[in-house]
Amino acid sequence: MRIDGFRAVSAMAIAVIVLVGGFYALVLFPYELDDLVKGAIIGFMSTAIAFVFSQEIAKTTATATTKALMSTPETTTISAGPPVTVTTTP
Repeated sequence: MRIDGFRAVSAMAIAVIVLVGGFYALVLFPYELDDLVKGAIIGFMSTAIAFVFSQEIAKTTATATTKALMSTPETTTISAGPPVTVTTTP
């Protein structure tokens, strides 16, 4: 569990470094950059933002799926064809 936490923190730290570095390069850098370089920096920043949001969406989806699976009834009746009752155990 500690390795997963370390990976998550290090991935978020890298994303923040990319965003801060991109902000510096696009806004605060005293020299003019080529348009191709600006586009590449914007692309890296967009990828970092997409990564952060996709991680949060994945966590939310996993939590919601776990809650939904844990709250399903233990008996399920299938109505197609003859009546069949399936009982599941946790």
